[in-house]
Amino acid sequence: MTINKFAKRVHNLYDTGPLQARVAHEELLKYCDFTADHGGATVLSGDLTSSDDAVSKGDLVDKVAGALSEPAILYHYRGRNVEHATLIEPDLVITFFFGSTGTNNITVTLANSGKWTVDKLHALLKELGYTVGRDEVPEDKARVSFAMPSSNGVRIIEKKFDTLPLDSIAANYSSEVVEQTRAAIELLKTAPNGILILNGPPGTGKSFLIRAMLWEARKHKAPVVCTPPQQFLTSMALLTDAIMTVGEDDDDYDYRGIPVSTTKPDGTLVVLEDIGELLTESNVTTHVDATSNLLNFADGLLSLLANTLFVLSFNQDIGKINPALTRPGRCLGQITVEPLGWEQAQELTDLTLPHDRYTLAEVYEMKRIGKPVKASSDRKLGFGV
Repeated sequence: MTINKFAKRVHNLYDTGPLQARVAHEELLKYCDFTADHGGATVLSGDLTSSDDAVSKGDLVDKVAGALSEPAILYHYRGRNVEHATLIEPDLVITFFFGSTGTNNITVTLANSGKWTVDKLHALLKELGYTVGRDEVPEDKARVSFAMPSSNGVRIIEKKFDTLPLDSIAANYSSEVVEQTRAAIELLKTAPNGILILNGPPGTGKSFLIRAMLWEARKHKAPVVCTPPQQFLTSMALLTDAIMTVGEDDDDYDYRGIPVSTTKPDGTLVVLEDIGELLTESNVTTHVDATSNLLNFADGLLSLLANTLFVLSFNQDIGKINPALTRPGRCLGQITVEPLGWEQAQELTDLTLPHDRYTLAEVYEMKRIGKPVKASSDRKLGFGV
């Protein structure tokens, strides 16, 4: 739900009568955080402290409203011990909270950056006799949808995860993997369709690389993790439903009926983890529907339905995967994540290590316990099977 959709919802609540005012303001408080997860950002949230010569609360709200770049609609609610005043314009929500005990608060949420600055608001508040005692600027977060089969088709759960730039985890991978991932991220931002493949032994950090990709491409593609992936690949209806639900367009008009132009992802990024067994060349006849569905959405006629890219991960050797998936033009890239060499593993753990190679999972276990562990390469795991 964008600010525009949210504002329409609140506007409709007020239209039903004064008894719904409290409900509307509860929606406002709840969706200020929600909006930040859906393309906007809460750029200011803090306690308001007034000086002796501060203007009244009513004048404060009026002055802030008058300073906005566009006319705003004011929603107001006064209860026994609390008073709310909320200003909404197409790209902005400002909520004031005034408590009877002197506890006052302000929250500012933006749909698009640039139309209102924190510095400008601070200066205006100071001029009016108010200061913000606590200034929070949350780190940029990525919204991820999780699709699961349900009795009614597909259930979508939306969650957010913290900042995870590729640079913050680059030390955990070889330089070759990092450079391949950088190139893949640029393709994910711009390519309309295609497949990106990550493979490697268990514990080498493929999932963290995918998280970094989702964060880096968050403004360009809407990510959806389909689980269990086998069920989505074998059911065209489920896969289509998940893609179209996550990628559906927002309204083109704001709550006042004015056309708006919003920045939103231009496609969907579908993540299917641990599906190598489903796509191996030896199983192509057993799972023909899964392979066919994937290929159709990747660059077949179904690709015309939506801009959809697929990120696939598996533990199998890339040579065992159906070559139709890795065909040039269809496959955007292949990243093989191998265990770390002795020198890099030793640098990360600051320990004297006895083995030549360690998975990332083993490296972090050694950092946790402070001593070496037996390497998986000696235990015949992953590609050693």
